[in-house]
Amino acid sequence: MPTPPEGRSRLNRIQRLRLGLLLALVVGAAIALTAGGLDALKPDALRAYVSAAGVWGPLLYIALYVALILVLFSSTVLSVLAVGVFDMPWSVLWAIVGNLAAGMVAFAVGRSVAKPFAASLFAGDGRMGRLGERLERDGMLAIFAARFVIPYPFLNYLSAATPVRRRDYVIGTVLAQVPITIFLVYLGDLMAELWRTGDLGVLTDTRMLVGIVPLVLAVAFARRYRHRSQPVP
Repeated sequence: MPTPPEGRSRLNRIQRLRLGLLLALVVGAAIALTAGGLDALKPDALRAYVSAAGVWGPLLYIALYVALILVLFSSTVLSVLAVGVFDMPWSVLWAIVGNLAAGMVAFAVGRSVAKPFAASLFAGDGRMGRLGERLERDGMLAIFAARFVIPYPFLNYLSAATPVRRRDYVIGTVLAQVPITIFLVYLGDLMAELWRTGDLGVLTDTRMLVGIVPLVLAVAFARRYRHRSQPVP
């Protein structure tokens, strides 16, 4: 049984290791983008890389998604890129997996760094303390609603600096991001078809309902929660 100083030392080593892994991912993404330029993120170029990777292609896309989200790249762009990289419905699947994996990794990295700060910030009986209690109680719904307001990469880190439970973060993120990502991929697919054919009829394609209906329901639920939630006194 380690003594408290030994326990803190071990925790510090784990935090340094996580920070090192984060820096490695960031540096790797920067090197990849520097070597290939932003042209490496063009659908044709990315599809060529994924195809060359064979069965490891989806993992390459997911790893790129995670690394770029960690450096606050747009999740919308990365999800829509799946349309040019994979055929439907695989583009939907891998975009969802990449999006959720990036959110979980960013939260874990942020939590390992920000946990001591969050513990002191939300301590006590003041306004921040009451806010912390609410986030612990209604964390899942708070994360779910915030996903429709705050940009995805930023919210991953902001959530890590609050008392939101990991389980609530995961559930709220999944419930919000799955319909959002489905909508983005289907919209990107229809826009790509419109670009290729010039046929405006694709905008009335019933496939869009697959993306729109879940998103509308999710947004309605998020708005309902936001209106019913009372400000912290």
